[in-house]
Amino acid sequence: MSPALFPRCAIVATALLACLGGCSGGGGPPSGTVTGKVTIDGQPVTGGSIRFHPTAADTKSKPSGGVIGAEGSYSVPDAPVGACKVTVDTGVAKGAPAKNEPKGPGADIMKKMQGPPAGMPAMGGGNGPGFVSGTKAVPIEPAYTSASSTPLSAEVRRGANTFNFEVK
Repeated sequence: MSPALFPRCAIVATALLACLGGCSGGGGPPSGTVTGKVTIDGQPVTGGSIRFHPTAADTKSKPSGGVIGAEGSYSVPDAPVGACKVTVDTGVAKGAPAKNEPKGPGADIMKKMQGPPAGMPAMGGGNGPGFVSGTKAVPIEPAYTSASSTPLSAEVRRGANTFNFEVK
């Protein structure tokens, strides 16, 4: 290679590396992994969803969430870093009738029709977000379902985080 061509190749290689570094997807907002349990009166919430909402006004982070399992455990692999409000939604508010609950004449027959045919396993669906077959939606206070009214909060850091929440 001629000596005059070497500086040009070095400049092109440097520019290419800079572009690849900026285009690798690492430029998104920082996030952390969050795991934990959601309980009510010390017992696991048996289904639903949990969401972490960033509170900083100038952040580009978006809310992120996950499903609450039958044992009350959850995992959110990409929670926004920083101060967050935390919402929990089981699909049923305290004092409200259960969703999808048949009423009136023939309600007993309709309840039987909502489940799978005899001998077949349930395939999901049910009374709320994240409802898992074999679990029952747990009624919680409506305040926990909205980022503007939830009393739950967490300071998420990069890497692994563990937060347990008690709802009412």
